[in-house]
Amino acid sequence: MATPLGVVSFEAGGKSHQMQFTTNRLCLLEEKAGLTSLEVATELALGKSQPLGCSKKTLRALFWAGVGDGSITLAQAGDLVDAIGHRRAIEIATDAFDAAHPDLADDDGKAGDRPLDAVAG
Repeated sequence: MATPLGVVSFEAGGKSHQMQFTTNRLCLLEEKAGLTSLEVATELALGKSQPLGCSKKTLRALFWAGVGDGSITLAQAGDLVDAIGHRRAIEIATDAFDAAHPDLADDDGKAGDRPLDAVAG
């Protein structure tokens, strides 16, 4: 679960890590992955029900941008995904991606509304 600032904490390889998507980190992600935020959201939404719907390449780029702000290598980001597994990586990335878009929740502001649910719905 994300904090109010959109930070998602997780353990991998015996170390604590945090994922957060600011506007700048999302731009890094789009540039590195060659995908728009909508395409990333679509992959994450599909990955929730069909894990291979979210590619390893996209997951690695999500962790590269969201955890390291581009300061870790793609290989290190891939190692984080390997350490926690594909499904857990999708969960973490989904929570952080949703938290980065609070203004996209339903207009009624219900708690628990998730922007990725609109993509999947």
